[in-house]
Amino acid sequence: MNKKMLLFLRTAALCFVGLAIMASELALVGAKSTNPTVRQPTNGVAVQPLSKRRHDISLHMQTAKRWAEVLDTQSSEILKASSMGTLQRWRQNIDLTTMKTQYAEGTLAHLKSMTSLFKVRRQMGRFKDLKEFDFQNMVRKSDYLMALPTTKESLDTEDPEIERILVAYSHERQQLSIH
Repeated sequence: MNKKMLLFLRTAALCFVGLAIMASELALVGAKSTNPTVRQPTNGVAVQPLSKRRHDISLHMQTAKRWAEVLDTQSSEILKASSMGTLQRWRQNIDLTTMKTQYAEGTLAHLKSMTSLFKVRRQMGRFKDLKEFDFQNMVRKSDYLMALPTTKESLDTEDPEIERILVAYSHERQQLSIH
């Protein structure tokens, strides 16, 4: 009786698994959506090309965002590397000087892109809706990055190009806060 009971339980378990698989397959096949709002329209309007002006805004905004993200990532990596000892950095093959140099170059590129973005915005006036919101967030992120001690260290050199870029950035930033 014990062997018969085990055989019955195995057969019942296999039948249950088969039934569960078949039910899930039927559920997937029968779950097709009949909601017509999900489908794309077959007859649509042609996509309007971006105007030159809007393309410039998008290009400047994307460049500034990309540099801000790179700087944000690099600043956290520099912070981690700075907290390590010299021997630990040597073991992990981390060159802090190179990291700081790359951060300084990224900072200059970010300052240039933000300066050009400020100029475009000043020429156009306020952006519309979402672009203005993105712009204000970008300004806040840029201000945060400029306030970091790592950024201040990277810009603390006697290079005349850096001075020129900083003067242009400061001028455009002040123009933004005036309006």
